[in-house]
Amino acid sequence: MNITLTRSLLVILLPGAMFLMPWVVFILSAYPDCLKTYESYKYEYVVVLFGLSVFTGMLLEGLGASIEVHWDRIREVEYDIKKNWYAYLAAQYEAEIVGYKYITSRVTTMYFELGMMWVAMSAAISSWFLLYSFNSECFILKTILITMLCFIAMIYFYRMAYSSHEVLCKARQEINGLNGR
Repeated sequence: MNITLTRSLLVILLPGAMFLMPWVVFILSAYPDCLKTYESYKYEYVVVLFGLSVFTGMLLEGLGASIEVHWDRIREVEYDIKKNWYAYLAAQYEAEIVGYKYITSRVTTMYFELGMMWVAMSAAISSWFLLYSFNSECFILKTILITMLCFIAMIYFYRMAYSSHEVLCKARQEINGLNGR
C-alpha cells in the first residue's frame, strides 16, 4: 500500500474515528431524537462523521507533534537532533536508502501510537458518560475497571511512542554518520 495512504489511514483517519466513536454511541443512545435523525439521514451522518474523524485525527496528530518536539528537546544533547534532522532532510541520493524507508515507517508507527494514547483517554471519559447515563449496575466498579484499563492503554501507547522516538533518533544519527553527514 502507498506510504502516504497508509500514513493517512493509521495516523489520521483511524485514531480520529476511534476517538469519536464512543461519543457517537453515547449521543445516539442518550438522545433518542439524534437516533431518529440518524435513521433518516444515515448517508449524510456518515459523510459528516468521516469529516469529523479526519479533523479530529489531524488535531490528534498535532498533539502528537507537540509531544515529539518535547522529546526532541530532551534528547537533543544525546542524539544531536537538529543536526541529524536537517542532514536527513537535506540528503539527496540517486536511489533511496533502505534506512529512510525504515525511518518513514517508524514515524508512522510513532504517530499512530501517540494517536491511540488519546483514543484511550477518550474511551475512558466517554465510558463514564455511557455508564452514568444508563444507570449501570455496579457503576463505580465498572468505572474504576474501565478507567484502569484505559489508563494502562494510555501508558502503554505513550511508552511505545517514546521508544519509537528513540529508535528514530538513533537511526537518523547512524544513517547520517554512515553517509558522512
